[in-house]
Amino acid sequence: QSQRELAQLMPHHGERGRIAEEIIKNVLTRTLPKRFSIGTGVIFSADGQVSSQTDIVIYDNFHNTPLLSEFGSCVFPVETVYATVEVKSVLDKRELRNSMDAIMRLRSVGKKRHYVTQGILVEDGRVKTVSLKQTFSLPPRNYIVAFSQKGLGPTYENFSSKLRTCLDEDDSHVHGVCV
Repeated sequence: QSQRELAQLMPHHGERGRIAEEIIKNVLTRTLPKRFSIGTGVIFSADGQVSSQTDIVIYDNFHNTPLLSEFGSCVFPVETVYATVEVKSVLDKRELRNSMDAIMRLRSVGKKRHYVTQGILVEDGRVKTVSLKQTFSLPPRNYIVAFSQKGLGPTYENFSSKLRTCLDEDDSHVHGVCV
C-alpha cells in the first residue's frame, strides 16, 4: 500500500527506489536480532575487490562497524557482512539481470574472507592464547526483494519457471527472491 501511494506522489524513479529501500530497511530493523545492523554502501575485500553500490547490507554491528560512514552510505569489509538485499520497485527481466550481475560481483568479492580469531595452545603444560588466521570461501547471502513484478509470468508457476531460467543462464546464485 505504501508503495502504491508513493508511486503516485513521487514521479522520479530514483526517489521511489530510495523510499522502497527504506521500507524494507524498517521491516528488517524490526525483525532481525539486535546484533545485526542495516546499512547501504559498498563492500570490499582484503585484496582490493569492490562490490557495486548495495541497496541493503546486513552486517555484524556487535564486533565490527563499517570503516567509513558518510551521508548515509558506508564502506564495509566483506568479513563483517552476513547478507545483502537488492531492492526493486518493479522486478522485470532487465532489473533481475542487473540484480544478478551485482550479486555475482559481490560473490566474487566475498570468496576470500579473512579472519583472525583467538585460539588456545597448550605448550609444556601451559595454556596460552594465540591468534589464528582463517580464510573462508563462503560469500555473504544475497536476496532480491521487489514490490511487484512485470513480464515474469502471471502465476507463481510461470514466475518460478522464468526466474529459474534467468538464474540458470549464467549459473547465478541467489538465496531468495521475494515479490
